[in-house]
Amino acid sequence: MTRRLGSDVDMRRALLGLLILTAGAEARAADVSAGPADYLAAVDGLGPGDTLHLSAGQYTGCLRLVGKHGQPGAPITITGPESGAPAVFLGSNCRMPSNPREGVMIFLSDASYITLRYMELDAEGTEVSGVRGGFGTVPVHHITVEHLYIHDNDVDNQPSGISSFATAWDWVIRFNTIERTGLGMYLGDSDGTDPFIGATIEHNLILNPKGYGMQIKHQLPREAVAGMPADGRVTVLRHNVFIKAENAALGADARPNLLIGDVPPSGVGNGDRYEIYGNFLFQNQTDVEPLFQGEGNLAFHDNVLVNAFGGTGLLVQPHNGLVRTVDIYRNTILTQGVGISISGGAGYTQSVRGNAVYANGMPAISGGAQADNVTGSLVEAAAALVDPTPTLGQLDPFPADETLRGAALDWSAYASHLDVNLDFNGQPRDGTWRGAYAGSGANPGWPLAAAIKPEAGTPPPVDGGVVDSGAGVDAGVEPDAGAEVDAGVETDAGVENDAGAEPNPDAGVAPDGGGSPDAGSTAQGVGGGCRCATPGAGGSWLLGVGFLAFFAVRRRRSGYFADGDD
Repeated sequence: MTRRLGSDVDMRRALLGLLILTAGAEARAADVSAGPADYLAAVDGLGPGDTLHLSAGQYTGCLRLVGKHGQPGAPITITGPESGAPAVFLGSNCRMPSNPREGVMIFLSDASYITLRYMELDAEGTEVSGVRGGFGTVPVHHITVEHLYIHDNDVDNQPSGISSFATAWDWVIRFNTIERTGLGMYLGDSDGTDPFIGATIEHNLILNPKGYGMQIKHQLPREAVAGMPADGRVTVLRHNVFIKAENAALGADARPNLLIGDVPPSGVGNGDRYEIYGNFLFQNQTDVEPLFQGEGNLAFHDNVLVNAFGGTGLLVQPHNGLVRTVDIYRNTILTQGVGISISGGAGYTQSVRGNAVYANGMPAISGGAQADNVTGSLVEAAAALVDPTPTLGQLDPFPADETLRGAALDWSAYASHLDVNLDFNGQPRDGTWRGAYAGSGANPGWPLAAAIKPEAGTPPPVDGGVVDSGAGVDAGVEPDAGAEVDAGVETDAGVENDAGAEPNPDAGVAPDGGGSPDAGSTAQGVGGGCRCATPGAGGSWLLGVGFLAFFAVRRRRSGYFADGDD
């Protein structure tokens, strides 16, 4: 009896101690308010669970979060006003000490469990990036970046809206607008080091960057870092909008709207994959670059891709790594070039199933294990879709009738993929519809626009490759924590010398932009700095009243750039 009584006392003491610690943690969390004159001092004092509320106004200094760490469930949060006049950081005074030519407005290094929200980052036309996560192997993890407006650093294609050059994992990037930047997002270092792992990137608008709308770099074998996630992580890209209708760099600096690199060739991360769905990719002014380019392990489903210029819609080929397991299904693609092109990937499976592809390039689909796709020319799209005219506000690629409906398909092979039973609008699918939409007639969902795609039907962020089971997530709190290559398409298994990559000023290596660009050229004969070679578009100009807009856009762009005015 004495021993049992003693154990009860010990337990009571342990519980009392836990209550004291919990009370101390709750007391530590604080709401702090500051403005342009005193925000730096307020930042210095922030600890786990604290929230810094920035007042509206212009902040002429930068925001450096070095050695700052929140905790699971208690991040350090820095927020501007959710409505009304914004907190605006001005980029003209933000320079990196190691490289005065270039700067960054919000810099994180050796940081974790940080939430940044509701701020405007105005680079003022200077070579200043928006948000950057560190350099090197000191990790920057569990970072949430949401509801930021980042704009006007497009002096060249080097500065980015959001970037990471440190080992990074469990980032959440959502509801941001990134406009007129050199690069929209550039995640991972250009040489394949400092991997970007297990992120959720959703509901962002990337509008008219010079280079990539977004690139996640290929990865070399990972250097062991304390806390780094194990193999088999999923990076999710969903419900984003990537538009390159104007302002794009041409020639050797031309880039795709979205490029996904390979996973590590061996070791931890070799089993990682990307799930890309519900996104809208619109126009690539370069005329030769694809809307999407990828390699590695990826699933690409229920996306809408529209390109009235000459490039491919979706291109899978070796870039700096290998083409591995690739599943491309139920996408709607309208393009002047080839719709889907896959090359490489020996020893792996690349499935292409249930897509609706209308393309003037021939063939509409090239490569992969093809089944149950509907293909046709852009003229044929006019009869099958509500309105395929590539003008925002008019464009509506929702099925007009039953043309894209057929026998129910079995999607159980993709059962492990997120939202496999939902279409582009987040509506349930019955397996009978080809393309990104399930249904016909009036589109019940989001009208395609240069705007953030609304949230309807979106699950919480992904952690560890598994969707969190809660009904919702607090917006400011992170959840717990070789086949033959097609002729003319260059295979590059080496390390990229990427003229579009943002330089790493602390790495002791000359910026990528200082070296010669990649020597690969596209099938149209225009040098492609990222070896994003696009198969020949082929085809001819559209005929028919429904596609006069395609003619108009094409002629206007060609005439404009014929004078060399970009």
